[in-house]
Amino acid sequence: MEIKTIEVKGIKHFPSLSEETNCFSATIYVNGKKCAIAENRGNGGCTDYYPLEGCKDILRGAEDFCKGLPPIVYSFGTIDNSLECFIDDEVESWIQAQEDKKLQKKFARMSKDSVIIGNDNGYVQIKFGTDIETLKAKEPKFLYDTIAQKLEKYKAQEYRVLNTNI
Repeated sequence: MEIKTIEVKGIKHFPSLSEETNCFSATIYVNGKKCAIAENRGNGGCTDYYPLEGCKDILRGAEDFCKGLPPIVYSFGTIDNSLECFIDDEVESWIQAQEDKKLQKKFARMSKDSVIIGNDNGYVQIKFGTDIETLKAKEPKFLYDTIAQKLEKYKAQEYRVLNTNI
């Protein structure tokens, strides 16, 4: 059987149980067919996966497919790819996407009366006593001068404006 797609769906992440690794459970689909359950208990051990009934050969094919993927390069060295690595990477990407969505919602709320400047490592909120739309209309020079001063202060960290309403 030719493997065209491997998907990790139905991820349930348990951050409070995640110690050394992500604690999660998920369902693995191969070529659109639900074929395995994956889980990690979050205590530093491997991610385990178990084939559903009638799916051993499909799962074996997925394992072989992942072994053929390029090795994974980390700062400490290179490791061969595997279905376990594939699952872990997909779960990590999913978790990051969820965190990004939360941060974007937070920034959207904050942006109503604040300017947010930052980078991928942090941000600073510049809160005003009124909403940004009013400042843009009535005090644009004050608004943009304040932003310019803050950006200059954080120039070394390469901060940028994170608002979408400016």
